[in-house]
Amino acid sequence: MLDEASAFDAKIEKSSDPITLARGRLEGAPFPKLVAGSTMRIKDFDHIEYREKNADVRMRYNVVCPHCDAEHPLLWGGKKVRHGFKWDGYDHDTVRHVCPHCHESVTQADYLRIWDTGAMWVSECGRYRYDHHLHVWTDPQGVVIRAPRHVAFVEMWSGYSPQRAWSDIVREFLEATTKAKAGDTAPLEGFINETLAQYWEAVVERADEHALSRRAEAYRRFTVPFGGLVLVTGVDVQDNRFEVVTWAVGRGEEMWCIDYSVIYANPADERDWAHLDAYRQTIFQHASGQAMKIEAMAVDTGGHFTH
Repeated sequence: MLDEASAFDAKIEKSSDPITLARGRLEGAPFPKLVAGSTMRIKDFDHIEYREKNADVRMRYNVVCPHCDAEHPLLWGGKKVRHGFKWDGYDHDTVRHVCPHCHESVTQADYLRIWDTGAMWVSECGRYRYDHHLHVWTDPQGVVIRAPRHVAFVEMWSGYSPQRAWSDIVREFLEATTKAKAGDTAPLEGFINETLAQYWEAVVERADEHALSRRAEAYRRFTVPFGGLVLVTGVDVQDNRFEVVTWAVGRGEEMWCIDYSVIYANPADERDWAHLDAYRQTIFQHASGQAMKIEAMAVDTGGHFTH
């Protein structure tokens, strides 16, 4: 059993992901069973997300609408849909849940009277039902069937809990979105993960290549812009070459890439390291006309040819 699996390292002791390692420990067991539970974290980087996507069946906890008797999950909803949690303006005390079928609403007081009456885990495909009171699997007609091999029970979020006030959930959301608009997304990320039991999807700003090209400063190779004050070089050692990058560093740690060179050599041969000594003597031209030399050179320490 793995608890909070999403918080585990991507690899355990540089071997494999924790779920794969746990499955390996079950090989040969007479009754193997792996249970992994977790609060969801970051979309596309989550151990549980991978398991969920590869499950044979995804199950959601369904309640029965007191107005139309239709089953449905308790849903957060959103601005673009008619169902889910709705409230008036910024008044969190007006929150109610709108049924996705009949669009009638219930308050939390209504929900607490029906939340466990007739409620059932129902698969998204509609072919499986799980009665958590009787601990049996059935088909839609109520016939007992064999449990699926790989099951994901998803999005059992705080709205279901009788101990969590719906008004507090809405208040938390309003406060988190206000902070997110001001640049602090941490409370909203916590709300998505901890309260809604959903993956946090970071918004990545994608650069326009044309706009990026227009921002490029025009300076020639081996020429240091006016802001550059010191030259430093980094060397990546490969099996058959040295990859060399020289940077100009200015005030406030602003940096400009002045040169990128590949020097083909055999790092195992002591004589070939002289190529780096020769490169370090390169004279660079500052935009002011001054000649500049490399002040420091760093060579990677992770390779097997570190000098």
